[in-house]
Amino acid sequence: MAINKVQFIAYEINTFPIELITGGCLYKGLPDPATDAKARVKLFEDALLAAHADSAWDRNKNTLKIFMAPEFYFRGTRGAYPIENHGVVMAGLKDILKDVMFEGWLFVCGSVIVRWLGDMASTKKAGNATLVQNIVPVIKGGVDEEPRVVIKEHMSGIDFIKVNDKIKRSDFTIADVRHPLAGKPGRFWGNNAKTGSGKESQGLTKYSGLGIFDECGLTFGLEVCLDHALKRLRKSPPGRNQAFVQLQLIPSAGMEIIDEAVVAVKNGLVMNCDGRPRADDDTPMSQCKRVTKACGRLGSDATTTDIAIAKRIRVHPGANCSQLFDDTHGIVRFYARTGIDAITGVNKPRNTNWIFDPY
Repeated sequence: MAINKVQFIAYEINTFPIELITGGCLYKGLPDPATDAKARVKLFEDALLAAHADSAWDRNKNTLKIFMAPEFYFRGTRGAYPIENHGVVMAGLKDILKDVMFEGWLFVCGSVIVRWLGDMASTKKAGNATLVQNIVPVIKGGVDEEPRVVIKEHMSGIDFIKVNDKIKRSDFTIADVRHPLAGKPGRFWGNNAKTGSGKESQGLTKYSGLGIFDECGLTFGLEVCLDHALKRLRKSPPGRNQAFVQLQLIPSAGMEIIDEAVVAVKNGLVMNCDGRPRADDDTPMSQCKRVTKACGRLGSDATTTDIAIAKRIRVHPGANCSQLFDDTHGIVRFYARTGIDAITGVNKPRNTNWIFDPY
């Protein structure tokens, strides 16, 4: 059945390091990386099951449910997991989300921060530099398929603890790590990423890390936090005859939707779930917007309008949450079901000449 409606479900939790009253910052979590990863997968499952048990989500099969967690959901007590723990997270998420009860759902599972020792000149060589990647798993529910991933390109100054705020010697600070750009081995944050028409299309390669992909018959664009502010997708529009983005996804920690960076088509949707501390339960750490005017390829910006919040529920209060995050509980926020133009397959809006505004 073709998708003609979308419902955004945001899983909000504070993923920032804890700021101590006495000064300095710490990453929250459990000492053993594998144990920490499994505990966060379990907490993700708890929030999801609470959401699934609620009456606020649309049971219609032609409504795609998009469940999103914020950036830095999986990182551990040093700021980044050893790279082998990426597999622990992915296996745990896959095992949960393949259940048939999640058919018709798409999951943006926050992000997983991993580290390894490598060479500054090439990610394929051995070396002593601590390299990190910020990886967003995107998993289709109800099926046993390999996840796809989008990798953050631009590291922000708040992505790791600052040097002067470091308390534990073993913690990684912003000065300790290097960040290779997604899909561009050997290029690191601070360098200019290659941009241009067609540069972000994943095609059939789910692990390319690039930001535009097809899923559930629709075309998605995904940017992680600062990538959105720096217009990663807008600088790399679809190539000739490639489909335009219908749904734009922005998991983040310290970002909101910026109209001048929106690339979704007219009547498309833009969704953001942020990991910054919330003022109170009534103050959203997420946004969902409909595009009322698409951006022009010659410089005119998109315009958007808010989608209403239908309901919020509090999830997993108590020690299980506060051991892993600087938060007493999480919030699942249901946005109103929203119709989209059910344009799929060969009839999708496509880029016939990228320098012109197709709308």
